[in-house]
Amino acid sequence: MPIVNVDAKSWHGKSIRSRFEEKIIKPEKTYATTDCWIWNAGLRGNNGYGGFRVNATSIRLAHNVSYELYVGDIPKGMKVLHKCDNPLCVNPSHLFLGTQQDNIKDRDIKGRQRNRYSVKQLGKASDLKGGQ
Repeated sequence: MPIVNVDAKSWHGKSIRSRFEEKIIKPEKTYATTDCWIWNAGLRGNNGYGGFRVNATSIRLAHNVSYELYVGDIPKGMKVLHKCDNPLCVNPSHLFLGTQQDNIKDRDIKGRQRNRYSVKQLGKASDLKGGQ
């Protein structure tokens, strides 16, 4: 479901766009397209992806919100994937659309299948947030 009127004031009295941008750590306060923009707020679920409360009843994946704010709508059946493989990154230049099959293929090519050792080897998402 697309975000409607991202610059309209939300129940917080701020626009969705301004609330979203307050929760991002950008490298040296620039909009550099080469570096990850780290989501510095709540997580959604236990998979390390950021969560953003769009309104009083809807929490969305932060990278999906970023795509909609800076790129455009997400067509039905498509997912927002990361070029950088950082689940906390919301830099729109690191995001692209693909199917679930594309995501699986990308995962396999890059050798990032989850297994019982993944968290031990890579650390938890909460550890990534503060370190970057």
